[in-house]
Amino acid sequence: MHIPLRESVPPDEGCGELVDLVVAHQEAGLRPSKWPGLRRSLGRGTPLTVRTDEARTERHARAWRERPYDRGLLRHTTHARTYFLIGGRDVLASAATAFAYAAGWGRGTRGSPRDSRR
Repeated sequence: MHIPLRESVPPDEGCGELVDLVVAHQEAGLRPSKWPGLRRSLGRGTPLTVRTDEARTERHARAWRERPYDRGLLRHTTHARTYFLIGGRDVLASAATAFAYAAGWGRGTRGSPRDSRR
């Protein structure tokens, strides 16, 4: 999954260069060093919105958390102005649930540590 963020509106906070995001299953064999050529071949593409099965994602995330002896790793790297998250199904599901939780606590969310309306 490629989320082009480099040309988006800069955030209110933070610093550094804007980068795209690529989330890939480890079995896809995506090598970040090959990404620039692949990105060029994509063209503009067609923006899509996908729906997820949140119950299934939670099951996979729980399977990862409950298996401390044999967990896959979430690898990350930055290359060619792109941030990569690469891992197996269960670790990607765990990351997705953590991101969803964090998004619910973003700026302006009532009761969040960063609630600007207090």
